[in-house]
Amino acid sequence: MRHRLSIILSALKLPRSTYYHWKRYQPRQHERVDNQLKEKIKLIWENNFNLCFTIFRREILD
Repeated sequence: MRHRLSIILSALKLPRSTYYHWKRYQPRQHERVDNQLKEKIKLIWENNFNLCFTIFRREILD
């Protein structure tokens, strides 16, 4: 029986090296900063969506 990883990679038509490159991947400093900013923006948006929607609704519907 073939190794499960080999079966999956074969089905996806990916070389084994692609998997091992992904497994060892470490994001660069710039990517880490970008991801932190994305999370902060998402939190701000989620925390302020109701407020913004309420203001918008008042302005448009009243």
